Amino acid sequence: MAERRRRAGRALILVIATVIGAIAVGGADAAPGDARGGSDAATSVGILSAGANSTDVRVVADMAEVLDNPRLRIVPIIGHGGIRNVEDLLNLPVADVAIVQSDVLTALGEDQSRQGVMDKLVYIAKLFNEEVHVLARKEIGSLADLANRTVAVGPADGGSSVTAGVLFSALSIPIRPVFEAPAAAMAKLQAGEIDAIVYVAGKPAPLMSEPGNATAGGQGLHFLKIPVNERLLAAYVPSALGHGDYPDLIASGETVETISVPMVMVAAAGRAAQGGYLNAFVDAFFGNFAQLQEPQRNPKWREVNLAATVPGLRRLPASVDWVRTNMATPEERKLQEAFADILRFLKEQNIKPDVKQSDQDMKALFWRFVDWRAAQTQP
Repeated sequence: MAERRRRAGRALILVIATVIGAIAVGGADAAPGDARGGSDAATSVGILSAGANSTDVRVVADMAEVLDNPRLRIVPIIGHGGIRNVEDLLNLPVADVAIVQSDVLTALGEDQSRQGVMDKLVYIAKLFNEEVHVLARKEIGSLADLANRTVAVGPADGGSSVTAGVLFSALSIPIRPVFEAPAAAMAKLQAGEIDAIVYVAGKPAPLMSEPGNATAGGQGLHFLKIPVNERLLAAYVPSALGHGDYPDLIASGETVETISVPMVMVAAAGRAAQGGYLNAFVDAFFGNFAQLQEPQRNPKWREVNLAATVPGLRRLPASVDWVRTNMATPEERKLQEAFADILRFLKEQNIKPDVKQSDQDMKALFWRFVDWRAAQTQP
């Protein structure tokens, strides 16, 4: 017991020292939440989705229906997806938030010609995963059979083209890419003018689930299995397509192994620093998230874990605050309570922070705090 008491004492001494240092350096103006605010007038938040046929068009529509209130207006914007979405987010005044594939963010971070772009972004939340669909003509039996064949990968720098580049590079399969919009590419595949399509979208994707797509133009189309390796698993999540998703393309009881791409909701760091409207959006989004998961909404919402993080990307402070306040672990809640008690102790005892206190004085202050805290619980 004595050793456990000493450990607890050392931990709380460290907390007290940290608090004193933070208060002494930052002063009262650095208190969390001071940047929050904004006028009473209604404000709008423009959210970029990734194209007219993308899953996130529907999820942005869900956000508009659920989050709109007298003080906040959600404005859905159909974007081009991929790298273009990030460029539009950083340059268009009407774009405040964008939904972007995680592999697009990785590509931007690795692109020497776009150095510094990632420093201009913060993420609000990691969202759901969208599946990678490789739809091919019947004579194409596997991804390896696409070597040196024509494969439509969506517009250049689009989300699907970024994913296709990573996919075929990881599997060492050279292809002849065709940068064609999804609907036009589907028409060409049905006509036998190209050999396959790579398309990233949440299942079931309307482009491929509409009746007749499997047999249009006399072409028997089918999905190709994506074999995973270490490189792909580092960036993507294993997934599968089934008969329930595409009854015309996958036989009952069968599945097609594939990968999925995590989607991320990001904002421009410069605008985020201004607080106000983005803080209001975060409060509405996180506070009403349960409504987005209701049965009438897109099922992808039910895959989202709001506490999930995105390695290598800073998170919007308002999002961090919400998650820490509402989704803290039991241990984190204990630390929050101790932190609040320390602040109250310093205030009630009129103790002015002094970062130059000796270890002996700090220990004495700690035990003074322990006695004070114990007295607060006495009847």
